[in-house]
Amino acid sequence: MAKTEKPVELSSDWGGLSPHLIASFWPVDRKGKRLEDITVKAPLTESNLEMSLTWQSPFENQGTQNITPTLQQMLQSGSIEGFSRQSRQHVRQ
Repeated sequence: MAKTEKPVELSSDWGGLSPHLIASFWPVDRKGKRLEDITVKAPLTESNLEMSLTWQSPFENQGTQNITPTLQQMLQSGSIEGFSRQSRQHVRQ
């Protein structure tokens, strides 16, 4: 990349389109270093960006089924009825 030449920017007037929505392209070598001071700018009409982030919120999985899984299973199976009868009898004594 020659530093003495003025950078060339190939673009058009995109009207009121935000400059953040206009992509910039330039040639690079195999190592990712810029080859020339030529930049082509254009909006992308059909693009797709996918990211895989492994961040997990500390509040995920904080529902009742995860805080008290045994109690949740007892409610679903119906075995909580026997437990509640035994605990009422124990309280009466």
